[in-house]
Amino acid sequence: MIRLFDDQFNPLCEIDDFESLVYVRKHYGAGKFSLVLDPHACHASLFKNKNYFLVVDKDPRKSGIIRFFEQSDDEESKLEIRGFTLESLLYRRLVIPPDGQAYDVISGSAETAIKHYVGNHVTAPVDPARAFANFTMAADQDRGVPAKKYARYDELLSVISEIGEQSKMGFEVLFDLESESLIFDVVPGEDHAVGSASPVIFSMEYNNLESQTFTVDASKEKTTAYVGGGGEETSRPVIVVGGSASGLSRIETFVNASSAEVVDLFDIGTQELVSMNLIETIAGVALDSMGPFTYGIDYALGDDVTVVNSSNGEAVTVQIVEVKETIEEDGHEVELTFGQGRPLLSDVLKNKFKQYDKLLRR
Repeated sequence: MIRLFDDQFNPLCEIDDFESLVYVRKHYGAGKFSLVLDPHACHASLFKNKNYFLVVDKDPRKSGIIRFFEQSDDEESKLEIRGFTLESLLYRRLVIPPDGQAYDVISGSAETAIKHYVGNHVTAPVDPARAFANFTMAADQDRGVPAKKYARYDELLSVISEIGEQSKMGFEVLFDLESESLIFDVVPGEDHAVGSASPVIFSMEYNNLESQTFTVDASKEKTTAYVGGGGEETSRPVIVVGGSASGLSRIETFVNASSAEVVDLFDIGTQELVSMNLIETIAGVALDSMGPFTYGIDYALGDDVTVVNSSNGEAVTVQIVEVKETIEEDGHEVELTFGQGRPLLSDVLKNKFKQYDKLLRR
């Protein structure tokens, strides 16, 4: 069932008669959805409104905002509605430095850092015109590893996604049905890797991993950064971060930090190098109809699980960073994306997780 709300959070209708729904959630960043229905069906015209909200199966995590609609009128008339998950609202704001400062800087736990930026630029901005109506934030519990971030006129969603990926701290925006408001919070994820109290393992031996690939990608790797501060020509301070690398192992880049204080150049250079690490990935196609583990019960988005490399028997811990659900008349399919490290590996590391239980829509 899909419920529709207008941009003032007023409930408009409920539908369960649609051709297909594809809903993608991401642990770091915004997901997307696509809904196809008969344009002549009851209430179908109500979906042709941007900034309207939809909620799937009364699940506050399966919600989104409409941004596109297209209607085709032929022998197989259809109306396609597309949009993004509610985390996409953070894409609409920039990180504006405080008056008199070059950067908006935060140092603390990953949760504190993420909520600092959301608070400064969404829930409690200096300019009230930048706030979203009915948008609140859960209390800061100081969770996650230490983080330090410099941001200046960057997209808010990108800033907190980078913090999240580097610290394995996801986030979400919930559509709270009771208060009809939006609630932002972080999502640490649970540990289901080998060694935890409830391990989840994907391997050929368990018959829940159909195939796998192991990839090493050094195409964007940088090891040494020359970071330039403010000034002109020879008066401009330049420091080196990661200077111990040498020979073929040394891959250099320049970081322009002309608005920063000299004391901050090292931290800024370190922050940039983290985003240019070597990427090692392991991918596999898993079937939910086989093996002892079930998605949504034994593990979920953001959790760590273990995948066993079939070529050498090595067990690798990976994180579930994306979930794609497809609901059609003939069944329900769930596809997982595994990733580890930075950057997000949604285009590199895929795990196709299928449920062939032919569930009927309710």
